[in-house]
Amino acid sequence: MKIAHLANYGNQNAGDSALQHGLRRVLSEDWPEALEFTSMQVTTAKIRAINECDLCLIGGGGLLSHSDTPTGLLIPFTDLKQIAVPVIIYGVGHNLFSGDSELDPSRIDRLREGALAFSVRNDGSAERLGMNLDVVPDPGMWIEADDSSRQYDVVIQLAGNKFDGRVEDEQRFLGQIKKFILELRDNGLTVATVSHIVKDDWLTRLCSKWGAVPVVADKRRRPENVRRFFGIYKGARLVLAMRGHAQICAYGLDVPFISIITQGKNRGFAEDVGYGEFAFECGPKLGRQLSAAWPVLIAGGEPRHRLGEYREQARAYHDRLWSLLNA
Repeated sequence: MKIAHLANYGNQNAGDSALQHGLRRVLSEDWPEALEFTSMQVTTAKIRAINECDLCLIGGGGLLSHSDTPTGLLIPFTDLKQIAVPVIIYGVGHNLFSGDSELDPSRIDRLREGALAFSVRNDGSAERLGMNLDVVPDPGMWIEADDSSRQYDVVIQLAGNKFDGRVEDEQRFLGQIKKFILELRDNGLTVATVSHIVKDDWLTRLCSKWGAVPVVADKRRRPENVRRFFGIYKGARLVLAMRGHAQICAYGLDVPFISIITQGKNRGFAEDVGYGEFAFECGPKLGRQLSAAWPVLIAGGEPRHRLGEYREQARAYHDRLWSLLNA
């Protein structure tokens, strides 16, 4: 089966690359026939190329945004109507920041009407939209990672884009992160700080001044190299995550995480997988919360990871999709 996969390809984001890798992995494992994927950037996909395939797969990722496109899905309804093959919208996420204009639910209804199946990811998207929708495990949970020779006790991932919208008091936040790094190092732990996108690099380099080893953005963020990138997560004892896919991929690699909440999706996923008590708002209490949380997680006090249960949920949903396609 030939699948046109529309997602955030080409944006050099390690998190998006992880979910693209994970989605292809589990579909290939679960589908009764061999799959051939064609990567297409969701904003520039060509209808003719899509219609030469057997299926159009849109997602996963936080594609439901306050985009100016009528769908909120970065692709106009006029383009969707020209797709002649079945359309599956898979594991998309409500991805708004505080202050963004909310999505009109009627847009979601129109998307559902034009798709064979529509699902959102397990980050609270259905609740934030206020709709009864199919929920699937975020495919970033199915990331694979190579063993890495560069192993650190703690990996810190900070989001450098839209920083003013994420952080109310920049100096206070940076002071909290500095104290966290120094505290870890004083306790004999090794620390690395990583960039998921180029716009994270300034924070990665700043953390290096406080003793963290910097891993800045490079070609490893591309989908074909993402297993090598996430090797640094696989070898960690703890991940401090500011981006949604930093926490999702940590969980998928069976590594405990602390989430810094700057969007609803961070708390939504943390609560869904049992990490709600380790998800903290970016505010005046953050420094104290980090100091209290990391010793618990380093000592092995994290919630039980339920990856097997989530994998069975994904497999059951894929069986359902196959039945719909062959009805």
